[in-house]
Amino acid sequence: MFRPIIPLMMLVLVIHFFGIGEWYGYVLSIFAAILGGVLYYAANSSYRLLLATHRQATHDLLTDLHNRQYFTEKLRLMMIDLRHTEAHSFLLLIDLDHFKTVNDSLGHDVGDSLLQQVALRLQEQLPKHCSLARLGGDEFIVIGHMYDSEEQCTEQAQQLARQLLAILKQTYVVDSHHIYISASIGVRLFSSMDRDSTSLVREADIAMYEAKAAGRDGVFLFTQEMSVRVEQHLQIERLLHFALQRQELLLHYQPLVDEKKRIIGAECLVRWRNDTLGEVSPQQFIPIAEQTGLIVNLGQYILETACDTLRSWSEQGIELQQFSVNISVRQMMHSRFVEQVKQLCLQRLTPELVGKLVFEVTETVISDEVTRVISIMEELQQLGIRFSMDDFGTGYSSLSYLKQLPVSELKIDRSFVRNVDQHTENLAMVKTILNIAQFMELSVVAEGIEEEEEFRMLQQMNCHRYQG
Repeated sequence: MFRPIIPLMMLVLVIHFFGIGEWYGYVLSIFAAILGGVLYYAANSSYRLLLATHRQATHDLLTDLHNRQYFTEKLRLMMIDLRHTEAHSFLLLIDLDHFKTVNDSLGHDVGDSLLQQVALRLQEQLPKHCSLARLGGDEFIVIGHMYDSEEQCTEQAQQLARQLLAILKQTYVVDSHHIYISASIGVRLFSSMDRDSTSLVREADIAMYEAKAAGRDGVFLFTQEMSVRVEQHLQIERLLHFALQRQELLLHYQPLVDEKKRIIGAECLVRWRNDTLGEVSPQQFIPIAEQTGLIVNLGQYILETACDTLRSWSEQGIELQQFSVNISVRQMMHSRFVEQVKQLCLQRLTPELVGKLVFEVTETVISDEVTRVISIMEELQQLGIRFSMDDFGTGYSSLSYLKQLPVSELKIDRSFVRNVDQHTENLAMVKTILNIAQFMELSVVAEGIEEEEEFRMLQQMNCHRYQG
């Protein structure tokens, strides 16, 4: 606006002063011309500064793509348009697989250059009617075009996602490094029925993590079933925070018997009964507790209660050979775990009762930090605590580490025990585990015994301990 207005106004003044015909008129004309130049320069500079500031506010400095702020506004406007047209569109949330490894091994400069190349490939591959933005880190997001039908929108979204996966997997050359990297893409369809843009991005993110969980380098479409599962997950997570405070956790004790069906031990099992959710399976809430870190406090409560029970039973004359408690990955790796166990044994148990404690660990515990796990187990073993390998045979690392680990017992997973009298594959697996245990001089417990036929079959194979 000022570019044409300022010269026109100053020109009128210059002509007016010049028309006076006196010396001061000429001076005023000169000053008016100079003032016009200054004003024009100031207006032009302000305009360029405004453009630069706006670009900085709406663009990512590294990749020169639109940023999260621009994307949020663009998505809001798109949702308004959809309400008038009743059309459908989609979001593609793209996350690079193992990008952190590139940064850690080759440096952040190489990582930044890689992100620039990724952004360039995405720009070149995307149709003109799609909007691309970088949300931050190695996450990019695409807003698709509008389509009349949901079926057409779904087809176009998945087709575009597969094209992007293919182009992103091609080799990158950065500072003489040849880098191969894949991506995981979450797809979220939306229409005039959707109102919350934040929820759309979150659900696209959920779909993307489903793609990662399925093995990465894939596309996952967000569905209503997934939405229900996520809502349930969030509800369990929220209510689990108050489970200890409200005393909703119960401990059950499953007996361990010998070949004559005499009770020789017990395993402590946790159950959660909530007023809103009812009975919640450990398979549901234990993984959530591990993800959120609640398992540390939860595990400590279970361990304390179990030790009190063991002492109480002993005082009542109930004598057991062993008393098993499950220990999770996060709980075992906690910095104060060993110290807490030592204090617990010292304050609540006699040395004889400590010798009856068996900590059950799964193969996932040892899969990452073997040296640290062995160190923790050996330190606890000095107190008299024994260790059992739970769900043996379902993981992938047990055979390679079994010789190193100070375990005294293997527990055959219930999936192998079930119908062992009818399935030859299960029978072969159980025999193999029994042979391994015999060779390594380890005791064996068969879990999940539910039928008399299963018990008798395992008896014939010289399995001496049973649980179920």
